Amino acid sequence: MSSPLEIQELYDRQRTLRDGKWLFIRVYDLKTLEAVKKLILIKKKPNRKLFSKDNALYGKCGHRCDICVHYTGITEEFREMLIPHLNTVYGASDWDMRCTGCDTPN
Repeated sequence: MSSPLEIQELYDRQRTLRDGKWLFIRVYDLKTLEAVKKLILIKKKPNRKLFSKDNALYGKCGHRCDICVHYTGITEEFREMLIPHLNTVYGASDWDMRCTGCDTPN
C-alpha cells in the first residue's frame, strides 16, 4: 500500500529530466489510486512554445523551412535564438550553410 506521503517521498527521490519526472507507482488499493489521481491533476504542463503551422513550409529534405536554421527566409534574430538549442541537441556548432528552399534552381 502506498500512502500519499510515500508517493511524495518517491517523487522527491526521482531525478528531474528535461521533460519532468517519471514515476512508477504500484496501485494496490483505492487509497493509492486516489493519491495518484491527485498527483496527475496537479501535474504542471510542459514549458513548450509550439511553432504556429500557419506559415509552415516543408522542404524536400523533410524539414520545416520556416523554423530551419539554414533557411534564408528566417530572420537573423530567430536564427540566433535557434543556434544554442541546436548546439545542445546535436553537439554541433557550425550552422553556416544556407538554403534558399526547394523552389530555387540548384
